[in-house]
Amino acid sequence: MPLFTGVINGVRGFFRRETVQAKAVPEPVGDVSVRQKLAEILDNYKQVSAQLRDERRLLETALQKVSGDLREKVSELHALKTLMQNVLQNISSAIIAVDLEGRVTLLNKAAEEKIGYTLDEVRGRPYADFFTPLHGDCKVTCTLRSGVPFCYEETVLRCRHAEERPFAVSTTLLYASDGSIAGAMGIFEDLTRFKQLEQRVRRSEEVSSLGALVAGLAHGIKNPLGIISGYVQLLPERYDDPGFRDHFVKTVSTEIDKLVAFTRRLLDFGQPVVTAGDRADINSLLRSHILLVSEQARRQGIDIRVDLEDSLPPLRCSAEQLGNVLLDFVVNAMQAMPAGGKLEVITRRENGNIHVLFRDTGSGIPPEHMEKIFNPFFTTKKGGS
Repeated sequence: MPLFTGVINGVRGFFRRETVQAKAVPEPVGDVSVRQKLAEILDNYKQVSAQLRDERRLLETALQKVSGDLREKVSELHALKTLMQNVLQNISSAIIAVDLEGRVTLLNKAAEEKIGYTLDEVRGRPYADFFTPLHGDCKVTCTLRSGVPFCYEETVLRCRHAEERPFAVSTTLLYASDGSIAGAMGIFEDLTRFKQLEQRVRRSEEVSSLGALVAGLAHGIKNPLGIISGYVQLLPERYDDPGFRDHFVKTVSTEIDKLVAFTRRLLDFGQPVVTAGDRADINSLLRSHILLVSEQARRQGIDIRVDLEDSLPPLRCSAEQLGNVLLDFVVNAMQAMPAGGKLEVITRRENGNIHVLFRDTGSGIPPEHMEKIFNPFFTTKKGGS
């Protein structure tokens, strides 16, 4: 409107000046009349006024469109903000954000429920005053200082009322609209139920292992006791038989020795082994134990081949225990080839270590049993241990 007012005032002033001049000076003959000149000016004024009105309408239309678009964008931003707030407040993970000074700026509903503080209680206060891990550094403040994010790092937070709760925390930096760092954020996954489930599984595995151990104990004790019991039952009837008495003494003594050895192995299993400076020649142990089973291997149709590297250094360990382990490998390999086959026993020295390889043509170990083969007394044999 100021533009229209200025144009009108200018035209009016021009008319006043021209009118005064027309009254003061007679119109010269042959010159363009003042009226014609004023008519041209008035016509130009009307054209300019029409153009200005058209431009004003265009500006008003454009302004209305921009205003409508702006209202639409504001509405979209409001809806997006509401959605983000709903997601933030209803997500199951606890979310905590801090500013550049490490002061708390955000705490969602899950964080309030799991850690025990409300946003009003901690807003603007140091993060470390409320959310301190029991062990290690605070991951959120570490990310704030170094800029390095963490991904699913396990930690334990001391929550309100001295409650300890396990979490898996992931962190990231927060950025302002101009790209500068504005703070850091931590996302905390509560591991309480997972740890409880993990503990139940561990207990179940312990019970299962205990059952296997008891079965092995029963088997290891049952056989010698059964033999002794049988001879004891026959003793009243055949006591006068000198041959039976001699056989009875030898057999019972042998079975008792087995029980003593079995008990000793149980004690060794439960306690650290003390070798007291023992030395073992692994090649000699292999040769002697393979010789023990050579006749059984021949009858079973098993070809045992050895490839032992010369000049292997002695090992600092119990020769008796190592020999038992090596013999178990050989016997197990033979039992895996009831219809005959080939067994290779190889020793090598590599990078300061001694490697012993047993390779047979048996059925092998099923994949589902691989994790259990080192459990004590684990077996797939009926009645075995």
